Amino acid sequence: MTSTKRRLRCQLHCLLGRYTPITWARQWNKHLRAKISLRSRLRGLLSRRRRLSDRQGAPSRYSAGTWVRVLDEVGIRNTLDRNNRLCGLLWAEQQWPYCGTTHRVLKPVRRMMDDKSKMRPISRTVLLDTVPCGGTTGLEGCGRECPMMFRDEWLEEVPPPHKESAPSSPADSCATVRSAGEIKQTLDSNGSYRGLMFMPEMYKHCGLRYPVLRKIGRVWGPGIYMSAAEPVYLLEGLHCTGAVLAEDGPCDRGCRLLWHEDWLELEQ
Repeated sequence: MTSTKRRLRCQLHCLLGRYTPITWARQWNKHLRAKISLRSRLRGLLSRRRRLSDRQGAPSRYSAGTWVRVLDEVGIRNTLDRNNRLCGLLWAEQQWPYCGTTHRVLKPVRRMMDDKSKMRPISRTVLLDTVPCGGTTGLEGCGRECPMMFRDEWLEEVPPPHKESAPSSPADSCATVRSAGEIKQTLDSNGSYRGLMFMPEMYKHCGLRYPVLRKIGRVWGPGIYMSAAEPVYLLEGLHCTGAVLAEDGPCDRGCRLLWHEDWLELEQ
C-alpha cells in the first residue's frame, strides 16, 4: 500500500494490493483504453447532461430492519436479462447460494459513489446485513466483504422470526480501537497511514472493543487478485455511513470500514 499525494474521497479508493510493475502497467492500460473508448466518452457526456450526481433513485418498498426472503432460483432467473442484470444491476454468481434464505434489511440504497468516483442514483434496492460480496465461502468479491445489493423484485417480505436466532459462536478474536491521539500520530497530512485513509467518522469508535470479522489477505486489483500490501482488518458490524462526502453525499453503498493493524489493539 503506497502513500498518496492527494486527499482520498473515501476508503473505497485506497490501493490495498501489493502492486508490481506488471500490475501497474495493466492498470494504466485499462485506464487509457477506457479514456479513448467512444462508448465511455458518450456515457460520460450523457451522465453530465442528466446531472446524475444531483439525483436519488426511487425508494425501496423495504425499510431498514424489515425481514425479507430472497426468491428461489427460478424466480430470480425470471427477472434477469441475458447479462444477468435487472434494470442495470448485476446478479452476481456469489448471490445464488442465498436464494430462498431469510435476512434483515441493513439499509435502502438510493445513491452511491461508484468505483470511478461518480455518484449514481440507485432505485428500489437494499443491502442485506448478512450477505457480503465474499459469498458463502468468503473467497469471492473484492476482498472487503461489503454487503451485496438486492433489487426489490428479488425479495419478498416475511414476518420477523418468532425468536431471535441462536447467538453466533464467539469471534476468534476481538480488537480495541486505539485512542484518537494515538491514531492521529500515525496519519500524514492527507489523513492517511501507509495509503489507508482514516475517515473522520471512525473516531467515534476509538476506545471501543469489537469482534474481528477477519484480516484481509487478498484483494481484487486491475483484473487479478493480489496479496494485501499492509495488515488490514474488518471489524464486525462497522460500515461506512457516507458522511465523509459531506455535501457531495449521501452515499448508501455501506462499504465496510477498513482498519490498519496499527490502529488496533488486537487480542490473541
